This record gives sequence, structure tokens and C-alpha cells, in this order.
Amino acid sequence: MAGMALSFNNYHPIHDEIDETSDTHSGEIDVFMTNIYGLYGLTDALNLSVRIPYKYWQQFNVEHEDTHHRNEIQSGLGDLTLGLRGIILNESFGPGQRLFIDVAISLPTGKDYLINPFGEATDSVNHTHFALGTGQFSASLGVEWWKRSEFPFILGLSAKFKNQLTESKIGFKPGIVAKLSLHAIKQSPLMNSVFPYLKIDFRREWPDKWVGLTAPNSGAIFIDLSGQLIYEMTESHSMVFSLGYPLIKVLEGSQLSGVNYALSYRFKSF
Repeated sequence: MAGMALSFNNYHPIHDEIDETSDTHSGEIDVFMTNIYGLYGLTDALNLSVRIPYKYWQQFNVEHEDTHHRNEIQSGLGDLTLGLRGIILNESFGPGQRLFIDVAISLPTGKDYLINPFGEATDSVNHTHFALGTGQFSASLGVEWWKRSEFPFILGLSAKFKNQLTESKIGFKPGIVAKLSLHAIKQSPLMNSVFPYLKIDFRREWPDKWVGLTAPNSGAIFIDLSGQLIYEMTESHSMVFSLGYPLIKVLEGSQLSGVNYALSYRFKSF
């Protein structure tokens, strides 16, 4: 199976309310991402997965530009992810359950930070607080369970834990990320092979580290609600439109907040 997903995020800064004198650098950030992915069956119980991201990042409408914030554009390849999916249980027809376990590693193929954005030289050297890649290796472990019954919705539960194995050449190490998701997909279409899909994500992001020190704009707790429409064009081709919004967010320091829009095309070619 292979596919391609296009996503768009519009972000605006959320600043720490404690420091009312801080420079807000009003502006916006748009992030466009294309993910090309594939899943290949090595055996009946083991699949190889690959995900190749391409990112386009634009910061605009900056109130006043300086070394920290400017109107600028970055684009290029992100970090490549390779993984294995183990099929523990797969009752495909009628009422039944599915259970999968995933392990993956992300490789530092994307362009990472040139300098520490919180270092001593940042007031005199142009830099960014966003990069196409992280410059280090990371690993993730996930589990996914689905239940089909006479209930109108297919119910699912998934969890993922991602940890960083190394730090980048200039000392960057992203924080641990843990996510728990609840899924519900309607078994009968709304109309013309269009199926609604609801998802709630509970996500915890631990603070990033720069040369062993905690980054002031990292670490958060999110509860995100996502709604999707799945259009089954044929048995081999489908399209998915999704809209996601953070219902609850607890941020540490000054961070970004926004809405996610995504359009995915999936096809089975083998």
C-alpha cells in the first residue's frame, strides 16, 4: 500500500502572560507538508513502512524584523522514518478485532538548526526557531487496537511513545512525546461512500533541551479533537479530509497555536 498526504497548519504565537513587557513580534506562520508513505508486507504478520516528508515553512506579517523573527521561507526534505508493523490480530471480515504493534526510527535527513536559537550569539546572528529536521535520531513505539461489532461505529484505541536517541551536532535534543488516541469510524456512509471519522488525542510533550538546558518555549499538554471524512472512491483508492483543533492546551513559555487541515490520497498498488 502507498499514499500521499497533504497538510496545512496556520500558527500564531501564544506568549507567556506572566511577562507583559515581552516583545511579541506579532506575525503568522504557515506550514505546508507533503508526506509520501508506503507499507510493504515482508510476511503475513510483518510489514515494512517508510515515510518521506517534504516541508514548506513561511513566516509572514512580522511586526518588526530582527535576528530572532523575520519574514522568511524555508523548504525541503524533512526527517525520513523507517518502521516495522507487527500484525498480532487481524480479523478482517465481520465482527472482530485488529491489533498492531509498530516500531520506527527517524533519520536526520532534513536540514536542522544552524545555531542554538537560545545561545549567546542570537542577538547578533540571524537564526530561526524552526527547522526542516531535528539533526538527531529518534525511535518510537506504538500500539493500535480496533473493534468492529454490531455497534454503528468501529472503535479504536492507539498509543505512541517517541524518544530521542541522540542530540544534534549543536546540542539540540527534542523532548519525549506520548500520545493516546480514541477513534470512532461510522460503519455506514453518510452519502456516496463518505464515512465520518472522529478522533480525540491526549498528548504530552516534554520540554526540549539545548546543550543540556531546558528550552523556554517547549513542553505542553494537549487535548485535540479531529473530524475526518473518508471517501472510498474504489476498493484501491480513497481520499481523506481532516480538520483538527486543540480543545485544551497547557503551554510552557511562548509557543505557537493553530488549526490543522489535511487532505490525504491513499492507494493500494500491491
